[in-house]
Amino acid sequence: MHRYDFFTVAGVRTDYLHNLQKKYEAALIMRDVGVKDSSLRGVFKKYLKFFDNKERYKEFASFHMDNPTEEKIDIAVLSALCKLPVVDFEQVVKKILLPMVSAVEINTVPPELFSKFQISFYQSPRMRCLRRWGLSRCF
Repeated sequence: MHRYDFFTVAGVRTDYLHNLQKKYEAALIMRDVGVKDSSLRGVFKKYLKFFDNKERYKEFASFHMDNPTEEKIDIAVLSALCKLPVVDFEQVVKKILLPMVSAVEINTVPPELFSKFQISFYQSPRMRCLRRWGLSRCF
């Protein structure tokens, strides 16, 4: 820092606190949901934005997982987003992918999930393959 700037110096002095805050927020969420394995703190840290929503937080807390793992937590987050009563990967897949088969049923997918996918419909499987390989402009 060759020039004194209050905001730069203040940033340097306090930037380390943001990581600590995320770490403690993740630890509090883990305690609230009953997860004792500290190795999963990184998973909860990854989903801090998810837990900011109180509805989703309550939904996740209602699952009561035994022996949570990273995979189980990921599936529980998806289950909460799909508003499912239990943590079940098959039900998550059905809720997300089955409506994608038909453009008419696409409005049954929750908006939080729908915004995460890039969806485009193709006239035929052939057009899908051509676009995938970057050849759609050739025909």
